[in-house]
Amino acid sequence: MKNKKLYLQKFLDRIFLAPIIFLLFFYKKTLSEKPLKKVKKIAIFKLDAIGDAVLSLPMIKNIKNRDNEIIVICSKENSAIFLDQEFISKVYSINTKNPLFSIIPLIKNLRMENIDLSIDTAQSSNISAIISFLVSKKTSGFFIKRRLRNKIYDFTTKINEKKHMVCNYIDLACPLNINIKKNDLVKIKYSNANLKKVKKIVSKNYIGIHPCTLMEYKSWPLKKWAQLIDKFLSSAERVVIVGSPSEKALVKDLLMLLKDKSQVINLTGELNLKELAATMTLFKLFIANDGGSMHISAAMGTKTLGLFGPETPIKYAPFNKKSKSIYHPEKCSPCIKEKNYLKCSFCNSLDNISVDEVFLVSKKMLEKL
Repeated sequence: MKNKKLYLQKFLDRIFLAPIIFLLFFYKKTLSEKPLKKVKKIAIFKLDAIGDAVLSLPMIKNIKNRDNEIIVICSKENSAIFLDQEFISKVYSINTKNPLFSIIPLIKNLRMENIDLSIDTAQSSNISAIISFLVSKKTSGFFIKRRLRNKIYDFTTKINEKKHMVCNYIDLACPLNINIKKNDLVKIKYSNANLKKVKKIVSKNYIGIHPCTLMEYKSWPLKKWAQLIDKFLSSAERVVIVGSPSEKALVKDLLMLLKDKSQVINLTGELNLKELAATMTLFKLFIANDGGSMHISAAMGTKTLGLFGPETPIKYAPFNKKSKSIYHPEKCSPCIKEKNYLKCSFCNSLDNISVDEVFLVSKKMLEKL
């Protein structure tokens, strides 16, 4: 399962990189503490998570001014979120699947940038904490209980579980002493060619759906997605399914459950992130599991309905005023923590969401068009 692979990655990150953090902590104690003065160059680290990359953009945009330069260090998978944003000067991307071959050249290049402040947006990993420490004069990151990495940051901020992650990311900019009031999501930039391509397939009368994810703990059951799509089709709505190439097999299984799959446009694996962002602007409604496509949809100003289970919409709801979330928490909810990425084995919060409820909420949202 995808979440077990993610758990393994987190486990290896702790086991192999924690000793390096330990050594850096003692090295840091030997350095003379200098106050943060004029900040001319800021590095933002976001090495994973497409959705969280979208949610970090308001913070990045608001700390940009005419006297500073913003550099983003990200993965190849989420680099499209940051590319072409006018407030970002440079984007360095690394291959997180084979990071050893790209990290050393990256550190060398970043040290030449003469970075004043690094803001590490990671919620658990050690790798970005280590790199930010090595390449900048000062660092800021999230404080996580019982984690040694807290010791190598110059500034730490606790994640407020009662605030949306957009606001938590803004709190990471505390060393800059900036009062950020406007925190609307930032639209992903796409080209006219991207929009022209998708307009040949999709019009503004379609409902977009991202039903399948390899992260099983965030997945509403396929059977329910099929029943929902059948309901839309029987009410004369037109449906487009989107997804990543790795989700093609799951979508194929879903299509087999439909009464008439010929009435559904399947774009799974056919769009890159820029094209997906362009497509979102054409949907009259987008429905998805909690994940990256849901946040891209919200960023593009589309009415978005997010389905939540082990994670809470308090922190991760689609962040625009036209959007809604459905969430039926259980006693353990939210049971996805930054330390485990595995949901409770007895949690059925996603199963508690009925097809009729999603359909009725969707219809009400469509009536407000």
